[in-house]
Amino acid sequence: MGHALQMNQKKFGTAASDPASHLRLWITAGVGMAVDLLSKWLIWRALENVPGQKYDIIKGVLCFSLARNPGIAFGIKLGWWLIMAATLGGIVLIIYLFLTSDKTIRAGHIGMGLILAGALGNLVDRLVPPHTVRDFIDFPFWPTFNSADIFLCVGVGVLALSILRGHKETPST
Repeated sequence: MGHALQMNQKKFGTAASDPASHLRLWITAGVGMAVDLLSKWLIWRALENVPGQKYDIIKGVLCFSLARNPGIAFGIKLGWWLIMAATLGGIVLIIYLFLTSDKTIRAGHIGMGLILAGALGNLVDRLVPPHTVRDFIDFPFWPTFNSADIFLCVGVGVLALSILRGHKETPST
């Protein structure tokens, strides 16, 4: 994985020294985190902050249903400290990958920004009592989730595709 991210660094330079790469990463992360936190606030407020409250969007297919998740993906419980360590470790890893990546992998930087947005949005929830993630998007066949979870999944997909696809062989200027 590292090789694909670092391909042709000497020719084009790393993202660490490229202002445009930083803008892609940090604007994506900031806007995504804001969207996540705002959507949680709006939906939880509209449904009176009471877990179990539901609002049908498409009856029988999709609803907003308030739920608190003390665990990680799919409600897997690991304990608050372990989850925090994993979250912070993931954030550090993404920042490291960004700083050492080639500045030409633009989509990869957006993917990294989406991963940061999701990780930071859920981290904020975990830092505020009752130290659980606020979920609200509910399909009957899937565990309840939130927009941060969407950003994490889409970000991983975009980053993976960016790595598999490689990058343009011409510098961006």
